Amino acid sequence: MSQWSVLAAHLFERFRPYFISAWQAVSVCGYIARVKLFYTGPVVNAEMLVVMLEKHDIAATQAFVDPAAPDDGDLSRPARVFVPEADYDRAHQLFYAEREDEL
Repeated sequence: MSQWSVLAAHLFERFRPYFISAWQAVSVCGYIARVKLFYTGPVVNAEMLVVMLEKHDIAATQAFVDPAAPDDGDLSRPARVFVPEADYDRAHQLFYAEREDEL
């Protein structure tokens, strides 16, 4: 992963309350890092998904569905997970594709 991708992911995390749609772009010194909505659900699941995606070198970020709501530690609070557009297909294959070896 390039340093620009990492920087873009960190900037996205910092400014995530301002991102409201499934497709977004983060500009870093003219470099555009597009992300795509990957998952929406309870924050406890979103946090685990982000960790598992990072284990596969996919720079995922999470954001609360309602960033204005108080952070009271509620693990069922709705959250979204975003992945870089370039990694979306691989992430989808890892977590949503049907496994042939599970039978």
